[in-house]
Amino acid sequence: MKQSLMSGRCRLRRAHICERINLNNNRRASTEPAATTWLALALVVTWGGCSPADGVHRTGPKPIEVDAAGASEAPAATDASRKKEEDGRAVPEVDVPDAAGAGSGTVDAGSKDLRSTEDLRPTDRTAPTPDGNISSTDVVVPKPGALRPLAAQLDVVKLHDDFEVSRPLEVPPWKPSQETRWTIEGGVLKGIPSTPAYQMSHTSHDGSNPVMDLDHLGDYAMDFRFKFEGTSIAKCDLDFDHHKANVTFADRSVSMHVAGSAMPVKQDRTFEVKLGQWYHVLVEVAGDTLVVQFENGPVLYTVFAGLADPNNKGLFRIAGPEQGTVYLDDVTVWSVKPGLLPTWPATRAMPP
Repeated sequence: MKQSLMSGRCRLRRAHICERINLNNNRRASTEPAATTWLALALVVTWGGCSPADGVHRTGPKPIEVDAAGASEAPAATDASRKKEEDGRAVPEVDVPDAAGAGSGTVDAGSKDLRSTEDLRPTDRTAPTPDGNISSTDVVVPKPGALRPLAAQLDVVKLHDDFEVSRPLEVPPWKPSQETRWTIEGGVLKGIPSTPAYQMSHTSHDGSNPVMDLDHLGDYAMDFRFKFEGTSIAKCDLDFDHHKANVTFADRSVSMHVAGSAMPVKQDRTFEVKLGQWYHVLVEVAGDTLVVQFENGPVLYTVFAGLADPNNKGLFRIAGPEQGTVYLDDVTVWSVKPGLLPTWPATRAMPP
C-alpha cells in the first residue's frame, strides 16, 4: 500500500513537471514572433526604412543581397560611381546633343580639362595618325558649355592635342617659326624665343618673340587655350593667312585688323588679355569670313575678300611677347563645310 502511494506521487510530480515545461515552451513560442518583428524593424531602420523611390536619403549601406543559390552579391558600381570613389568628388553628367539636337549620351562635366576632347567630343573616336592628326572620320559635336561656332559649319576633326604626354613635337603639323623653341612639357605646349646667337645674327624676324604656325588648314575652325608670359603684351597677336587679318592686344583693349586698313575693323575696349592668365578662344575662318570668340569676352568678326584668296589660305599663327613665353593647350582643329550657318546673318547683326 505504501509503495503504491509513492508511485502515485511520482506520477503526479512527473505530470506537474511536464506541465511546467509545456507552459514555458508555449510562452517562448508566443514571444519569438514579436522578437523577430522587432529585429526586422531594427534592420529596416538601420538602412533607412524607405524605398529609393520615396526620395529619402539613406544613411547606411544597402544590405548585401543573397541569391537563391546562397551566393552574396554586392550592388554593381557604375563607371561614374567608380570615378567618384577614385577621386573623391561628385561628377555631374551632361547630355551631349547630336547633330539634330537630340541627346546622344553623357560625358563627365567635372573632368580636369574642360576644353579637351571631352568638351568637343568625337562621336566616333579613332587612334591618331602618325603625324598626330585624328582620322578625318571623326565627327565632333561641342557639348553644352563649350564655345560654339557662329558662322562656320563644323565638319571633321583635322587635329587634336591636349599635350598630356611629353614627347618630341610633331613637325608638321606644328611649324615653329624663326627658330623659336617649342617643347611639350607639363601638359602644355610651351614656346620661348630663339637662341641669343640666332637673334644676334638676324636684323629682322630674329625669333625674339616665340612664334608658332599651323599651315594648310584651308577653311577651318580652331578651339584652343593660350597664355602669354613676359614683360609686355604689345607684340602679341593671332595672325590669319600671313597678315591678311590679325587680332592684337593692348592695355584694356583687343582689336581686329585687316590688311590695308590703318584702323581696326573691330575693337573692344572693355576686355583685356593680361600676362600670366589663360584664355579660351574659338576661331572660325570660312571663305571671306573671320570670327574670333573669347570665352567670357568679345566676339570680333570681319568679312574681307583677302581671306578668300588661295594664297596662304589656312595659315594660323600665334606670336608671344618679346623675350617672353607662349603656352598653348587643348587645341582642336576642324575642317568646315562649304557655306555659312543660316543663323549667321542674324548673329552678325547682333553678336552675343
